[in-house]
Amino acid sequence: MTTSEPARVDGNPPLPTGERLDDTIASIAAEISARLTRVLAGVSVEVPEHELLTLLTGGKLLRSRLTILAAHALGTPDPAVLRPACVALELLHTASLVHDDLIDGSQTRRGLPTLHRRASPASAILLGDLLVSTAFEVAAPLGTDATAAIAHAFSQLCLGQLAEAGLTWGSDAQPRMEEYARRKTGGLFGAAIELAALSCAVPTASAVELRASGEVLGIAFQLADDLIDVQDDLSALDKDHGADLRNGIPTLPIWHATRALRASGATEADPDWGEALARAAGSPESRAVTLRRIAELVALCRDRQPELRRPALMDDAVAVVLGALPEYAPRDPEGTDR
Repeated sequence: MTTSEPARVDGNPPLPTGERLDDTIASIAAEISARLTRVLAGVSVEVPEHELLTLLTGGKLLRSRLTILAAHALGTPDPAVLRPACVALELLHTASLVHDDLIDGSQTRRGLPTLHRRASPASAILLGDLLVSTAFEVAAPLGTDATAAIAHAFSQLCLGQLAEAGLTWGSDAQPRMEEYARRKTGGLFGAAIELAALSCAVPTASAVELRASGEVLGIAFQLADDLIDVQDDLSALDKDHGADLRNGIPTLPIWHATRALRASGATEADPDWGEALARAAGSPESRAVTLRRIAELVALCRDRQPELRRPALMDDAVAVVLGALPEYAPRDPEGTDR
């Protein structure tokens, strides 16, 4: 069966595979754009309204894809819960990007000047806050459980960012990095799976437990992003290449490379330390270490999930999240009952 004729299961709507998932994501993107158009109407900033909308939309809506696939893997989601949940997640994610770019001093995002460059730092802060409030407005009609999931994700984003200053280069760096990633990146991924469960009327306690599997998947995503950041191929990267190297932020590939260089006798005082570190961080050895840890995290993510109604759809979700790495590229889907 092809993607143009997706399968129905027990009389339920077609599964979200292939072109149908893309169409759903496109409709969610249109809904986000329409909502932001209303919210931003008459807002006075340094950027024309149509340009501002462009800066605040776009992307792959990765968290929505995860939410939709996870929901159908778990059961039969209620679209009246699932779609607004996706919109709220994406608004919160966009807000975090606006704030992150300002904190990190990033110059570009998705090939465009970052908002704090195009407008001003003050406007970027306020517009990011406006997106957060809009995310809660979208989630509120879904009830306290969904709103609590969004609130928890937001708190994790903030706590994760605050933890960045405490990252170290010592022997205990890896668990610190992963805890940082679990909060800052995994917060939204955890909310995605929690909201997916709530859309399927999974009991609240079980949905909260499922959050942990998404947080672990978020760590894996962060490690994949860190790996891409030190590779030569920029095609999958939507931010400044090599930002972590320049900013001195410990990531697994950079930390591993640092330890390897020090073991060889090199020191930070060497004149070519920066170039040597960049080469070592992008080396096959560093890549292998990072990929091995990503595979362990994917296994842990699945271990923290119950028996799924359609486990192959959760495999698709993992492939979507980590698909920027060739090792996890999504397979060609078929609209069968999986």
